[in-house]
Amino acid sequence: MLGKIIYKRTYSREGEEWLDTIERNCRGLKSLGWYGDDLEELKSYMLDFKGLVSGRALWQLGAPGFLGDSLQNCWTVKVSSLNAFLFTFNELMLGGGVGFNIQAENVYELPKVKFCPTITVTESNDCSFIVPDNREGWIELLRRVFDAFFVTGQDFSYSVEQVRRAGTKIKSFGGIASGPEALVSGINEIAKILVSRFDCKLRPINCLDIMNIIGVIVVSGNVRRSSEIAIGDSCDVAFINAKRWPYPNHRGMSNNSVACDDLTDFCGWNTFKDDPIGFVNLRNMRRFGRLADGAGYRDDSRIVGCNPCGEIGAEDREPCTLGEMYLPNINGEAEFKRISYLLLKATKLITRAEFQDPVTREVVDRNRRVGLGLAGLAQVKPDYKLFDRVYRHLEASDIEISGKLGMNRSLKMTTVKPGGTMCLMAGPVTPGMSDAVSEYVNRRVRFSNTDVLLDKLRWAGYYVEPLVNMDGSVDPRTSVASFPVHYKNARTNSSVIELLNTQLQLQTYWSDNCISCTHNYEDADVPKIKDWMDKYYKECVKTTCFSPKLADFPQMPIEAVSKEEYLAMKDGLKDFEIGTGNEIEVECGASCPVK
Repeated sequence: MLGKIIYKRTYSREGEEWLDTIERNCRGLKSLGWYGDDLEELKSYMLDFKGLVSGRALWQLGAPGFLGDSLQNCWTVKVSSLNAFLFTFNELMLGGGVGFNIQAENVYELPKVKFCPTITVTESNDCSFIVPDNREGWIELLRRVFDAFFVTGQDFSYSVEQVRRAGTKIKSFGGIASGPEALVSGINEIAKILVSRFDCKLRPINCLDIMNIIGVIVVSGNVRRSSEIAIGDSCDVAFINAKRWPYPNHRGMSNNSVACDDLTDFCGWNTFKDDPIGFVNLRNMRRFGRLADGAGYRDDSRIVGCNPCGEIGAEDREPCTLGEMYLPNINGEAEFKRISYLLLKATKLITRAEFQDPVTREVVDRNRRVGLGLAGLAQVKPDYKLFDRVYRHLEASDIEISGKLGMNRSLKMTTVKPGGTMCLMAGPVTPGMSDAVSEYVNRRVRFSNTDVLLDKLRWAGYYVEPLVNMDGSVDPRTSVASFPVHYKNARTNSSVIELLNTQLQLQTYWSDNCISCTHNYEDADVPKIKDWMDKYYKECVKTTCFSPKLADFPQMPIEAVSKEEYLAMKDGLKDFEIGTGNEIEVECGASCPVK
């Protein structure tokens, strides 16, 4: 039932069923120039959940007026100009996640905060700027705030009276309006940061906060996640400690990782046992494709960072077009190769769609970066020789496809992404390379309290409760529903070193991009982790993340339960008709929350 809810509430456009969605996607691919008579074959594989285009494409591809921007899961941006904040705001509002590099060498290219103007919101239309009820209007408001602090010094007032109220359905793009309150609050908070840096330059920690506040503004109807990753210096103590509890609520919007080519530069080992931390090895991301092919093969020297889940390195303002294959659902090597060929053609075609930013258009045309991921690795025995053969098949396919489409060969083609909501529809299939938390789990999902589905869930016997915030307060606008999920034949007890070795093998034989992975550990694992990192990090790791195993806390996104508890949760549940309407958010755990 959860898979049906995920589909109907996250990927289905008005009135669509699964067949309708896939047919819309195929029409979108045809409009972008699909050649040959094998589109029906791709359609069949997608209907059977053997392979899919990205969730963003699943939702938008073939819809009226779809843009390349809205088809992308994630982006990367270098924070060396004020436009980086506006670019991030735009792409988050279009539904993509953004990774932003706030290393000091980039941030210190920003101008000094020259002025200290007063920015006020008014209910009157007699003001400097009436915010239009669209994405462009919100971004223009932020641009004017920056202009006042950095360029003109002029006070100004603005009105949000034309911005639609919270809970209003967004008909064209889809989703639910968040109302003007988050915008007003966020602009106030950003202005406070800029005031605090009057006559000084912004520091990386200030840029982190501004980006996180932008993420808070974007959250729609309390349930759409703005996914971000911040990449900072490995010796920046303020950055490393930015998410040490207690921290401002807005800092929960981003994962934070240190840019570190050599572990001798990392100053956070003393707090490693207590805080989640990610590592980004830009040197290796630039030098390597797959490790098996050696340094310099698929050289990527312009990379500035990675996407929020860490599976794609990218240039400034570059996205990556993703696809995914569900290994437990694929029958044999021939089918694996065929699906990979068709998804490569589909993802390369999606890079043809129109992008708003000319820098993005140039880098996409030059790189044609795509990322075909693998899911369900915990439900099959990984065959790295097979992965190597399929990769070589993709290289040969790319020559053919690129020639017929008249575009560059893809700089990178493969990845292991974290997986997310689509993995729940496909089986459920375990996400990416992750073990299942347990064979049986309670999967919690957030819903806006305005969502009509909540009453249906209660009627059907699902447990629904108010959302409890990290500080213990109750969110009056959001509820959490619990769903029983069974991961069949899934590994659940791999050690952190076994998972690190799996990451290494996948980076060697499959992924020429990066690997998304979060390794959970206990205190006793730390010496083993340090030994493994000392041995492999400098030459073999592109991105990796570690998080201490936490004691259970209320409303964990994914909670292990016994078979008996699972059966008790299922007992008495009733099916019901699911319409399309508000968005839901499936909390990430090891999975990406972005569509």
